[in-house]
Amino acid sequence: MNLEKIEVDLKNMYFKSIDGVLHNKKGTVLIKFPQAKRSVNYYVEDSVEEIGLQAFSYVMNMESVTFTSTLKKIGEKAFEYCLSIENVMLPNSIAVLGDRAFQYCRNLRSIMLSGNIMEIGDFAFYHCDSLETVSIPRSVTKIGNRAFAYCSGLRIVTIQERVSFIGDGVFEGCGRVEVAIRQNPYVESYCNMRKIKYKQI
Repeated sequence: MNLEKIEVDLKNMYFKSIDGVLHNKKGTVLIKFPQAKRSVNYYVEDSVEEIGLQAFSYVMNMESVTFTSTLKKIGEKAFEYCLSIENVMLPNSIAVLGDRAFQYCRNLRSIMLSGNIMEIGDFAFYHCDSLETVSIPRSVTKIGNRAFAYCSGLRIVTIQERVSFIGDGVFEGCGRVEVAIRQNPYVESYCNMRKIKYKQI
């Protein structure tokens, strides 16, 4: 937890370090960001196409991260327990948001999802207590199990017409949430069966 920097021998055939952050040799995968790195604002390198499994897990100091338009995938548990991060804006290049990607980011207040993402993974925003509003992009067809469970501050979730699957317990523990539905009988039925407050928009 006190790791501030990762160094790699320049002759290493598989890995390299960019400003103390571990990447694969080509720089296309960000593998590990040191938990105690003294960087409040971090800019992902232009070469990065994927953020790997638990890459930013338990990072303590980072308040914001800026992504580039080359990023295609955020892996499982990539940002879990990033307690200082407050706002996230995902570029439209992202197509995959892994399971538990932002779970327990308790101070995350806003998330702008990629306009090309098709699935929101299981437990993706589990226990993001400060999250208040979420707009699900029109491209999304599936919302995974407990994706927003126990987001106790969640008030409004807007769901578009293409969503055809919502997993178990997606809004469990979200006592004050209201779902805004755009032309989607499936979501309306889902809310009725689980006694979730909703409105048509």
